[in-house]
Amino acid sequence: MVLIKSLLIFLFSMQAVLASNAICKHGQPQTLGIEIQPKMKPLPFIFEPSSLNSSMKLIQSNIKLNGQYSKRMRLLLLSATNDENFEPTITLAKKVLNNYGIPFDHHFMVKDGEVTNQLPQLIDVFGRSLYYGVVLTTNQLAFETVDKNFRSALSMEQWLSFRQYLLQFDLRLVSLYSFPNPNLGVEYTQLSDPGQEFVLYPSRNLVDLDSAYPKDIKFPLKGSWAYGAKILDPQNSIPIISYAGTDLASAIIHTTINKTQEMHFFFAQSQFFTSSLTLSSAWIHWLSKGVYQGKRRIMLNVHIDDVFLGTGLFPAFDILPDSNITDRYVYRLNSDDMLHYVNQQKDELAVLSHNPDFKIELAFNGNGIWENGGYGRDTLLDTSIEYFDHFFWLTHTYSHGDLNWFNYPMSRKEFETNILIAQDFVPNTSKNYSARSIVTPRISGLFNPRALQAMLDVGLKYATGDNTRPEIVPKNIHHGLYTTSDFNGYDGFFIVPRYATEIYYNVSLPVEQEAEYNFIYSSHFGYKSNLDQILDREARRVARQLLSYEYAPYMFHQANLRSFEWRGQRESLITLWVKSVIGELRKFSNLPVLAHKMDDLALYFLDRMQSDACGIEIWQNYKENLMHSIEVSTQQKCLVSITGLKQQLPNWQLEKYGMDLSQEIRTSGRQSMFYPLQ
Repeated sequence: MVLIKSLLIFLFSMQAVLASNAICKHGQPQTLGIEIQPKMKPLPFIFEPSSLNSSMKLIQSNIKLNGQYSKRMRLLLLSATNDENFEPTITLAKKVLNNYGIPFDHHFMVKDGEVTNQLPQLIDVFGRSLYYGVVLTTNQLAFETVDKNFRSALSMEQWLSFRQYLLQFDLRLVSLYSFPNPNLGVEYTQLSDPGQEFVLYPSRNLVDLDSAYPKDIKFPLKGSWAYGAKILDPQNSIPIISYAGTDLASAIIHTTINKTQEMHFFFAQSQFFTSSLTLSSAWIHWLSKGVYQGKRRIMLNVHIDDVFLGTGLFPAFDILPDSNITDRYVYRLNSDDMLHYVNQQKDELAVLSHNPDFKIELAFNGNGIWENGGYGRDTLLDTSIEYFDHFFWLTHTYSHGDLNWFNYPMSRKEFETNILIAQDFVPNTSKNYSARSIVTPRISGLFNPRALQAMLDVGLKYATGDNTRPEIVPKNIHHGLYTTSDFNGYDGFFIVPRYATEIYYNVSLPVEQEAEYNFIYSSHFGYKSNLDQILDREARRVARQLLSYEYAPYMFHQANLRSFEWRGQRESLITLWVKSVIGELRKFSNLPVLAHKMDDLALYFLDRMQSDACGIEIWQNYKENLMHSIEVSTQQKCLVSITGLKQQLPNWQLEKYGMDLSQEIRTSGRQSMFYPLQ
């Protein structure tokens, strides 16, 4: 019965789609599937507290600082193993450092249950520290031996040597998953398993580490092993997060017997936890003392495909009507829809995003203009011209054809025709049109050398990808992809990664969205979800990506911009989605939400790729324990970014983002620069 109903719905939808030439023909909707949460593991405790304390006292008596030293602005990530299932904080640490663009080295010591590596080189031949902070995946670097026991990857002598290094260069240490013990000035009190749900409350000490935190921020925690820590030494162990309704700490800043500082989290963390991503800004700012290579930007780039075309809609009724199929189940935006969005963008979205220039981007198909009367007759075109600068724009080809099968002349005609149409309605003074970018229909043509060559020949340099297709997902989500002759059939075309959403191309009203979503997912959840539940899941998923400072845009379609009455005001599926996502984000960050047109967005990806390949080295030089100068060197042309320096460097461009101050310079190639600091 379900199969028959599915077939009827598909045939019914296709009948509506085929009724007009100016209808976007997508086939099946994209879906993302259900996200599988990782299984977290409890943490063993293996040290005898007394032995470590006595060793720490030896450090205090043997080390003297002269206050003059140099540190490379690079972090060391230490783990026991390279097994990200055994140590999920490996993945988390790599992810969040990559999100900022902070350089780091990952070093592990255990393979197949045996210690095979020693500590890495920590000091260079000139006596300078190769790192300016250390991240531990767990505080004891515990691993499971071949005989199923647990021990540390470092011996007591190695721990002693390592702590001497921290003391010598005044380095801070963060442990992302620690067991509470008296060495840290706390006492283990209570263990809670992943089935329990917590709310973590920050102290003023934590909120002060990141000015972007809302004053009333709280951190949800579910699916984690959580350890309660009772403070034994309030002078040297300061709680920065506590479990709601208790006096137990869930994270602390600990000052050791040698006056070095460490930050410890007493719960299992994961890249899938919003709390872990949000808290990363606190420990990164604390660990780096507020100065780091790289920057963070929250971007919500929303693409609306198929503008000027109509869309065959998903039927939202159990009994299929037998008449007026085309009129009832094809929708094309009208002027009222566009005006409702313009007003919401000005009155609501600009305020919520903390960005008066927040815009969405419309990917248009010129064929839809001519199929609906052409110039002077298509009211949607007239409204688009009048309100052109309230949006970003880019081409989506003329007729929405499948570029996978087009030869060179057909491809070039698709591109050139739409570009000519754009010249007729894009204002000469507008900076909102991406003349070098394209969204290809159904992300087709990226493996067709004839289509790729035609795009470049007409001046198109950038196309969107699809992050549901593994073959065009970059290994680093902050990078794009260049096509190659071996893989794509053509060299040198640039693909910008893009995300799908669970708002489908063929829905325009809540009833349609709910019907299609439940057609796909109700068997998984065991119930039918309403729009609020759908938007809540989307908001939590996308907020994690925004808190990871990912630039990739999000894919929608023209029918999703249809306006309708919703709880006393006009809305669309897109405005509801955007408000839900930013509303979820606002629980964790007050940073502005940026949006860029596609031409400019592509440059962010290109700059990041060049920076990561540039061989950037930055050294901090200290005298009397104060940073008095920095040295910057590069191996090739690239953009160098530093966040947090209080003194502006000569010839560097200063950019304020929220309360962050970043400085950037484009180097000319192999270059060395020295800057004294006051």
